[in-house]
Amino acid sequence: MFKSILNAIFPESGDQTTPNFEFFEKTRNLETEEEIKAKNQNFQNVSDKPQQNTGKPPFSKEFDNDFYSYLFGESTQLNTQDPLSDYVSKYINKLLLNPADLIKEMPVLPESVNAALTSLNNKNFNINDVLTIISREPCMAADTIKLANSAKYQRNNKEVVDLKTAFMNIGSKGLIDGVLYVFINKFQPSSKLYFKCFGHKIWQHCQQTAELSQTLAEQILSENEVSAAYLVGLIRNLGIMVTFQLMIEAFSHIAPDATPSSMAFKQLMSKHSLTLTIAIARHWQLPKIIVQSIEQQHSVQSPMSPLANCVSDANFISKMASLYENNIIDEIQCKKYCHQYLISETGSSLAFDYLSFNTVII
Repeated sequence: MFKSILNAIFPESGDQTTPNFEFFEKTRNLETEEEIKAKNQNFQNVSDKPQQNTGKPPFSKEFDNDFYSYLFGESTQLNTQDPLSDYVSKYINKLLLNPADLIKEMPVLPESVNAALTSLNNKNFNINDVLTIISREPCMAADTIKLANSAKYQRNNKEVVDLKTAFMNIGSKGLIDGVLYVFINKFQPSSKLYFKCFGHKIWQHCQQTAELSQTLAEQILSENEVSAAYLVGLIRNLGIMVTFQLMIEAFSHIAPDATPSSMAFKQLMSKHSLTLTIAIARHWQLPKIIVQSIEQQHSVQSPMSPLANCVSDANFISKMASLYENNIIDEIQCKKYCHQYLISETGSSLAFDYLSFNTVII
């Protein structure tokens, strides 16, 4: 997806088919002893104590490290240098700080998805107009019919073969949720089994966040916001998927046998993923309610709307579920994190139900 960008930021030798690992060795800037010492000291100074709730969940470094280790594996080089990862991270960091070129490489949001999303704020949209748009895009039409025949929407044993019947089965909300779901799913990394496993974990987190966002929204938000909650939850972690794909391609470009397992890689994810999600949402011209809800989770200055609170809590619960179910944290740690970081009482109740906990430990 990002080959032209990688060719520009990681120059190769005359042989365009062979990644230029020698270029990395010749051009990377080795850090001074003072810089290495300072970086290692920063790792050692990570606080074990969760921070106080200020309205937005400021996850502890320990929590972030645990979650990114779950997604991408344990960092084998916590207090030692990984020059290749640092080198790649340096250039990717510059790209993410000004992602205009990166955004241009992203697939365009299909017109059918845009039309469906527009219906969020228009109760009087014309069904035939939307179906006409979808029918002009064979892939999206096929996805819609496939969704209508899924166990979730199949109402009888008769197979759905046309768009109008498909729409009658899934409704406008199903169309919005399902079509966007299929489109976002295409961002999963597909290269190498090793990376495919990690990509699948990210996608599971996206799905789980979307479903939990919808569950929370159904209890406290309006009908329109319930639909928006699923969409915001689904794309909230898109930046992680895209950055991960970019890193995979960058490593393959330079050294195909190398793997990004350093702390620098995970910190890059943590630092830029939500910023990139916001940039993509703006580029796709998603409805204002969706873009603002993601922006509010990123900015510590502005208060969060009830919709943004729902998605933020859902994202947190999904992380906790992954860590707890994979025995990375125990029940006591999980309960304490929930009490510390969840924003709403509804979120706390859902978390304890979802994780099958009985009582809160304060």
